[in-house]
Amino acid sequence: MSSSAPAQPESSSQNAPPAEQTSSASQQESSGSATTPASNDIITPDQISQDTIAADASTDSAATTPAEATSSGTSSGGSASEVVTPPEDVAAGTVVSATDSAADASTASAENATNEQSTDELTAENESQNETETESEEAEEEEIEEGDNRIWREGKSPYKYTWTPKTFSGFFYDLENEVGTERLTVDLEPNERSLETGKISYSTKPEATDFEFDDWGEYEVIGFMAEKYFAGYKASDLINDDRSLINDGQLRRVLVDSDEEKTVTTGSVLPLEEGYELRIKQIDIDGNKVYMALAKDGDEIDSKVIDPSNLDSSTYNYEVEVAGEDTSLILAHISNVFASTESALVTIDGLFQISDTYASVEDGDKYGKMEVKSVSDEGVEMENEDSLTLRRGSTVEIFGDVSFLVADADELRFAPLVKKTGSYDVRGTVIDPSETSEFTWNPYNFEGFYYDIDDDVGTENMTMRISGGSKIEEGDLEYSTKSQPVKFEFSDWGKYDVIGFMADKYFAGYNDETEFTDEASIIGEGQLRRVLTDSDDSRTIASGSVLSLEEGYELRIKQVDLNGNKVYLALAKDGDEVDSKVVTPSNDPTDGSSNYLYKIDMGGEKDVPLISAHVESVFRSTESDLATVDAIFQISDSPESVEEGEMHGKMKVDSLDYDGITLTNDGTISLSRGKDVDIMDNLRIQVADSDKRLLAPIATKTGEGTALSLAVSGAVVDKAAQIAVRSGTSALSGVAISIDGNTIGTTDSTGSISYIPKSTGTVKVVARKTGYNDATADMVVRTVEEASQLTAAQRANVTLANQLILNAPAEVSAGENFLITVTEGINQTPVAGAQILLDDNEIGNTSSQGTFTYAVNLTGEHSLKVEKEGYSSASRKIMVTSALEVMDLTLPETANAKQSMKISAVVHNKGSEVDTITLNLMVNDTLAESRNVTVKAGENSTVQFSYNPDETGLHRFSLNGKAGTVNVEEAQTSNWLIGLILVFLIAIGAGIYLYQTGELDKLQRQVKKMMQGR
Repeated sequence: MSSSAPAQPESSSQNAPPAEQTSSASQQESSGSATTPASNDIITPDQISQDTIAADASTDSAATTPAEATSSGTSSGGSASEVVTPPEDVAAGTVVSATDSAADASTASAENATNEQSTDELTAENESQNETETESEEAEEEEIEEGDNRIWREGKSPYKYTWTPKTFSGFFYDLENEVGTERLTVDLEPNERSLETGKISYSTKPEATDFEFDDWGEYEVIGFMAEKYFAGYKASDLINDDRSLINDGQLRRVLVDSDEEKTVTTGSVLPLEEGYELRIKQIDIDGNKVYMALAKDGDEIDSKVIDPSNLDSSTYNYEVEVAGEDTSLILAHISNVFASTESALVTIDGLFQISDTYASVEDGDKYGKMEVKSVSDEGVEMENEDSLTLRRGSTVEIFGDVSFLVADADELRFAPLVKKTGSYDVRGTVIDPSETSEFTWNPYNFEGFYYDIDDDVGTENMTMRISGGSKIEEGDLEYSTKSQPVKFEFSDWGKYDVIGFMADKYFAGYNDETEFTDEASIIGEGQLRRVLTDSDDSRTIASGSVLSLEEGYELRIKQVDLNGNKVYLALAKDGDEVDSKVVTPSNDPTDGSSNYLYKIDMGGEKDVPLISAHVESVFRSTESDLATVDAIFQISDSPESVEEGEMHGKMKVDSLDYDGITLTNDGTISLSRGKDVDIMDNLRIQVADSDKRLLAPIATKTGEGTALSLAVSGAVVDKAAQIAVRSGTSALSGVAISIDGNTIGTTDSTGSISYIPKSTGTVKVVARKTGYNDATADMVVRTVEEASQLTAAQRANVTLANQLILNAPAEVSAGENFLITVTEGINQTPVAGAQILLDDNEIGNTSSQGTFTYAVNLTGEHSLKVEKEGYSSASRKIMVTSALEVMDLTLPETANAKQSMKISAVVHNKGSEVDTITLNLMVNDTLAESRNVTVKAGENSTVQFSYNPDETGLHRFSLNGKAGTVNVEEAQTSNWLIGLILVFLIAIGAGIYLYQTGELDKLQRQVKKMMQGR
């Protein structure tokens, strides 16, 4: 690849970089003056467009003489077919008159030419003006489409909108070298949420950037799908020739680019990414050379002798063949070799590593919703292949880890979002202090500030006034924030007051729209509390297990009442119970008895809920008790004090009231190049290590990374304790371990590191690695005597070590969720990542709490089994019964022998699937009738039975668990019915005959006698 800057992709408003837009806009704003190029552009005379000359000519057209008009019209190039050839001695770009070119023509010809040119001149002027107007419109379109904010808002943002690395921190951007090439453009239609094919476009291109270790020169980097990728090497003292990987259709992630000094001793390793590590094999007798080896996943794959005498010989260069050419995968610069009788070590002050796997980038490749339209050493362009809709409340995948987060609101609001793992930095809009002396960041242009996209709530603003391009005078950095109401995730709870503070989400109080408690403002009490949890996810607590909350809290079931309609819950903090309450579950969130509220006093405000949990249902069985919690809200029990005059980092609280807070810097802040300037807590300013000193606000966030498992052994004073880190079942090297905030080193290839404590007590251990979520644990350091007291318990635990214990109810209903817990050891430690099998088919893995929730729809006996590598498996049987149950059995109060009686029952399906049950009607423990009944999920069905008892006496009826009794009596005589029939017959004419025969009086006496006998 050529060392010159790559060519700009085919021009379009969406591909024009910011510098070109500024230049274009300034050209269109100029009137009657020569065009002035941007200061960072170099324009040769032959590049000055004829359109620019025409614009100058059209500006002065009102005062132009016919002769001048002729010259002006010719130079403007009004017709596409006109060609003006300047004299050889005239510099390129100079306006040349056509009459000058025709100086030797005859007078008649000259006059004819003049007349023709006068006519052409008018046409040329009009065309020139039209072209200028068109260019102005295009320039305006370019200016409008490049956004200043991360959030696109309906009615406030242009329909054609572009995000760049300066406005969207998810895109790769090198602040020091001002390198960032990604551009994502949407082209919406008014009042539409759909983006048709080709209405989302993405472009990126490679740019040269410096190695962090300066002596290595430059390499080419490209931002691609919000990741930093390696595009190629530039020829240097170390690399012989230019090497482009993008031409090979490959992009490889840049894993390490560092000039941080590190030391490797004999017997230890320097862990790199992707399982690589550098080792010392041998140091020569004179101590000026080192024999080093490179290993991958523990196996040696390369070795070299390194001599730190010059750049080439002092760089460990590991090359692999890529597309037929040797390509450097790992570079390590050794600056010093030291050997003594006791130890040997080498100092490494430069590291560079690219991935040994690559992303293929070729025409037609598809990434998410996008398709590659072109790829070359000049860059990559993609468009959406199919239409997509920005549905409210959705997260719409675009490509890679990039999505659009769409507000759950009637009006359209959305923003690009990158799914990150572990701890990562988010950046606000980048500014150039030499061009911008005052700038305000808010939640729309700084992702670090708290923002609720659903309610369009964001409260933080920071205004910076810069003096001399390198410092902020006292009081010139102003930070303000205010409280605003926002909905709970569990919407039936209403709203609470939230406030963004120091780039984090804080609780300010409950308001008059909070449904479960009274109003309470803690900001008025001079304190704020971080919002730890605001969730409407459904979770299940089983007896014997806990629902883990933040800051060491956990919710437990103490007891479920016999009827299964109330639950006695307890709240513990660091293992000690701090509160307990009886809760009556309800599907109606407005029913206050279904909320578990843990209240404390906050300043002058009494009984303010710290933790709120909504209990939806309770289940009681012979095996275990379960409670379903479908909402959790928790704020921190450690308040952040906010009082007037208090200092937070470099900021001082100027004013505080019930509505908000204002802070300003106390003292001058120097914007030194290459520095991260801490402002307060999680907020800092990053200044580029360059003459421009580009700067941006930075905040650190925690993403959804891969979990780390941190194992800390019991520690004894002055003895080595082992700290081990795993990801899943695999040991993890290169994990940075800190003790009480001080880094002690990184884990080796076995995932371990040793630590020798010097005093007793409890220390906090933190494990941190890029791409993973931080893991923390407490290490308890004891004396020898204290440690020996634990030996007996530890020995007892050995017999159960690595033996999985599977807990699950013996009987569950079909379609109903039940809880499976997996533990190990005598302490029943929860086991995460254990594989659960039902009838030898995998159904899932346990959570970090060792739990798994599942529902079985097939009735009958089933086998549950749990397995995990390194553990002994466990299994048990489970009976799945129908989710249908008889809710009510209705019997008559009395019945007569030999006469039919009606029996009815209500059958309810409490499961999530349609189900069928066989109903067995038992009479005096004898089956009278069987019937199959099918009921849809969540519905009731009424079933009718008929039964004729043969004998008198007390009869016991039962139907699938429901029972009742009926007293059966002797049937009454039916002669009176005969009388009624006779009366009826008389009424219809039969009486005539009876009267004539003299039998009527006899029948009347008989009927009267029967009626009296009833």
